[in-house]
Amino acid sequence: MDFLKAAPEQLAKYVDFLVTFSRSPRQALEPFTTHDSAIVQTVSSQLLLYTALSVGLATLLNVIGAAVGMAPDSSVIVAAVGRVDEKWRPLAAAALVVIVAVVWHGFAKAVGWLLAHISKAQPFRGDVAGSINASLALAAWFLPLFIAVIIGIRVAALHFAFPPMILLIAVVPLSIAFPIYFVLGFAAAHRVPVGDAAVLFGVTTIALFYVTEFLHD
Repeated sequence: MDFLKAAPEQLAKYVDFLVTFSRSPRQALEPFTTHDSAIVQTVSSQLLLYTALSVGLATLLNVIGAAVGMAPDSSVIVAAVGRVDEKWRPLAAAALVVIVAVVWHGFAKAVGWLLAHISKAQPFRGDVAGSINASLALAAWFLPLFIAVIIGIRVAALHFAFPPMILLIAVVPLSIAFPIYFVLGFAAAHRVPVGDAAVLFGVTTIALFYVTEFLHD
């Protein structure tokens, strides 16, 4: 009963968070960051709830799309996760964002330490909980938006005979937005300048690319 009473308030907070994050990730994540470096940051249960709501919303969008009828999705992303049942893909995508964030955090620590010794800059002192919070916020915001665009493309391709490649232009802004909001979200969660977070993101991404290529070979 208490849950049912709190549900409308939580839904309102969820929508407000998504709108605020779209406008300013730093403002959206302000309540979930610590101002005192002596306080150990923890994973936010509220951000976990927001991510769960987004997974539920994305799953609902999939159900609606399937009921309306969609063209088969032959994208590279779907091919990579083709063994995952479609109804579980939103949850798998959210989990993947968190896993990538944790891996990125470990590399960021190493790269930050190296850059500090080379340029005498401050090392990256962020907690892994902060990175997880940033990834939860990003997943909560990005997942339903991305799923909605993909489903819209598949529905339009089936019912209106639009060429899928033309419709995929709609994905381009989201592809550009993801790394931008990744940087903004992590800068906000760890309370570091956006420029520093961008440099760390760029160097770490390059390092991850070469490590992946090395392991692949």
